[in-house]
Amino acid sequence: MKLIDVNSRNSGDDNDGPREYVSIPWSGNLDEAEISRPGGLLLAALIRCANERRLQLNNMADELGVTYGYINQLRNGIRKVSQVSDEFALACSYFLGIPRLTILMLAGRLNPDDLFEQDNMLATEVTRAMGFICDDLIWGHLITPELRSGSEHSQFAVVKLYEAATGKVLMDKSLQYATLGAEITKLRDIQTKQIAAIASHSNKKKRSRD
Repeated sequence: MKLIDVNSRNSGDDNDGPREYVSIPWSGNLDEAEISRPGGLLLAALIRCANERRLQLNNMADELGVTYGYINQLRNGIRKVSQVSDEFALACSYFLGIPRLTILMLAGRLNPDDLFEQDNMLATEVTRAMGFICDDLIWGHLITPELRSGSEHSQFAVVKLYEAATGKVLMDKSLQYATLGAEITKLRDIQTKQIAAIASHSNKKKRSRD
């Protein structure tokens, strides 16, 4: 997919057409300057992704189906990121190439603790999938007693190998993000430290002026 920057032109280029950008996958990094702003982790991810694709914010807003003003309101705290709509969360999911659940957690609509029930669901899905593999006439005999009684992580690996080998999907893809809660917690720790560092720097400057 190519993204069009309707405002930018190539300087010194005889071609008066709009500049084209090739959409590249988001690196997963955050814009450090945005982390401490009201938009928090979600806007830090969106803006870093836009920068990596050489997109201006108005072009990013177009991709997300919102106005440039809406993005600014999220960045400045006029609109709360934790109250973004499901439609906008889905658009962010497509833009960044990550699950909508991750978007909701970056926005603060979900907490890592909310995934506790999903972890239980993951264990249930692994057990069910292993039972299916054991009953498979071609592959079932390869499941040793050690694998049948192995850890959840070992059985999860067996399930993923079976899916890759057969092309069958045994588990809900949304349940594959078992470490999502821990990763979001790490991101929020970064955000907290960034805000504290900025506050400390501001206090030092104020004391030096006094």
